[in-house]
Amino acid sequence: MPRAPLLAVAAALAAALILGCATVSVEGHRRPNDPPLVEPIAFIIFKSSTPPGHSEALRESLAGEMARLGIASRFTLVPGSGVLKGAVVAEALAAVPSFIILAPSNGTPNINGVRHPEYYDIHAYRIVEHQRAAEPESSDGTTPLSEGRGRADVIWRGRVYAGGGFKPDQLPTVAARLVEKLLADHVLWAVAPAGITGGAP
Repeated sequence: MPRAPLLAVAAALAAALILGCATVSVEGHRRPNDPPLVEPIAFIIFKSSTPPGHSEALRESLAGEMARLGIASRFTLVPGSGVLKGAVVAEALAAVPSFIILAPSNGTPNINGVRHPEYYDIHAYRIVEHQRAAEPESSDGTTPLSEGRGRADVIWRGRVYAGGGFKPDQLPTVAARLVEKLLADHVLWAVAPAGITGGAP
């Protein structure tokens, strides 16, 4: 085979590998017959072991998407991992009817020891009762919030994947794909600008 075609094939394979590593996908399921979340929506982003600046960049990308759609939203970054931290979360949920939690995986360290998460677990909730002490989960499927914040129904569960981990330059795409999925599943409702679809069923 001539040299030029070999180089072209190699370049095409390299491009395919790069694009594959940059793939962002969102999976999720909405509870049947639930209306969209009501504004303002609180986004609670767990920082976990993500690299410095990662959660802040994700927040800015999501805030940009919400502003573009005209959806009122608030953002809170929760340090550490695992469990809702009462005081931080209680303040974040004050006077909001709905919230979305984003929790990253621990990720795999790269050669520099930096952990970029491989996926985010996403849960969307509607607050159904305020000013109640936290209680164990009940048989009706509602979930207790932090002390003094009542109870909430989870209406959507999903996961965002990014091939090769969530690198900084992928976060705008991650935010756009997540919001696109939430609109398509009627979790978010917006008076959409031209070219954007989604809203109440």
